[in-house]
Amino acid sequence: ERAFELLDAEHAKNPGKPLFASLMTVGTHIPCDGMPVENRTIYKDPKNIKEKYSNALRLSDSQLPRFFELLKQRKYFDNTIVIITADHSFPMKEHGLYNNEICFYDEAFRIPFLVIWDGVIKPERIKDRAFSQVDIGPTIADMAGIDKGKHNMTGISVFNRTSEHPVYLVQPYNGKFLQVVKYPLKYITHIKTGKEYLFDLENDPKEKLNLMDAGFDMNKVSKLRESINAIYLNQKLIEENRILKP
Repeated sequence: ERAFELLDAEHAKNPGKPLFASLMTVGTHIPCDGMPVENRTIYKDPKNIKEKYSNALRLSDSQLPRFFELLKQRKYFDNTIVIITADHSFPMKEHGLYNNEICFYDEAFRIPFLVIWDGVIKPERIKDRAFSQVDIGPTIADMAGIDKGKHNMTGISVFNRTSEHPVYLVQPYNGKFLQVVKYPLKYITHIKTGKEYLFDLENDPKEKLNLMDAGFDMNKVSKLRESINAIYLNQKLIEENRILKP
């Protein structure tokens, strides 16, 4: 309710002017402590982090119907794009871990990306490609009909299903894990130890079989290794302040 009071005020000040707004929820952040008993709808007396997390997710999700109810009451609903996403996920012992600072599996990275533009975007689910947060900016520009022009965004629109598009993942803790996903393959290198991992996310979504130990085509592995250099290049450009303004 408070968020919509602020949105209404902004629209009143500048009628017809496009507005970008972000509403961040923090109740699902680990360790998810301090939730009132009356809001614990799944586990009244949670015994571990997984049960606390389940309660927190349920409470957060339960507010979505109210959000859309309030949005549909407003004139600007017809011209509003809603995006629901997250900064990162969190492991719930899928690989024996409850800590995303030592985890490199998909459960630490895979996040929701739900786009709703009522009457404009048809419902569909993307299953055979990977995208990331750097693709959100280009996606918004695409939907808004903004000419690409000159910019420093490295992603692509999620509506672009033809371009080869690697997704880079960085886990900076515990010796650093650098990763690249060229769906369905996911390559990981651990900087501290040099250990390498390769998973086929389509046929092995739970990441149980490390293909590096199974005699996989090393030519494909070499190309994935080389693509990791993009992470280093990006970091160097930032450190040397060589990102040019558009």
